[in-house]
Amino acid sequence: MYRNQDASLPDVLRPGVLELLRLKDKFRLGILAGEPTYLLTHFLRQVQYAAFMAGVPDVPFTDQTILFSWGTSNRVLLVDYQLLTAAPGELQNVITLHPWDQKQEYDNSLAKLSDVILELLGNLDASTDLRMYSAMISDEVARRLRNA
Repeated sequence: MYRNQDASLPDVLRPGVLELLRLKDKFRLGILAGEPTYLLTHFLRQVQYAAFMAGVPDVPFTDQTILFSWGTSNRVLLVDYQLLTAAPGELQNVITLHPWDQKQEYDNSLAKLSDVILELLGNLDASTDLRMYSAMISDEVARRLRNA
């Protein structure tokens, strides 16, 4: 989501955010951000509304408070635009994705990310350590975006 600095303008969801819903049958989806809780709640409401308008009644996103109840960190992947925001011990969990500029009307990064995650992780055993795939996913998404 892009948060406008001008409070008179609405916040805007990154194009393609609903592409992540393709992951919901195989993965739990969470939102983890360094934003105050009320902003995460606002974002979740925007995603839920967009999903409802697209005919998807159940949005499986959760906020950061749920992340820590998911078990060990070897089953968690985080998506961010930089590695610098990773907390100690999370570096291997981060998939990097370029930041979105609100001026871009079209952005297929989240569609490519969903494609790559489903291709590389979709059929793995539930005990597989996903952290060893984070850099591979980052590289493959970047490659596909360059070649698009």
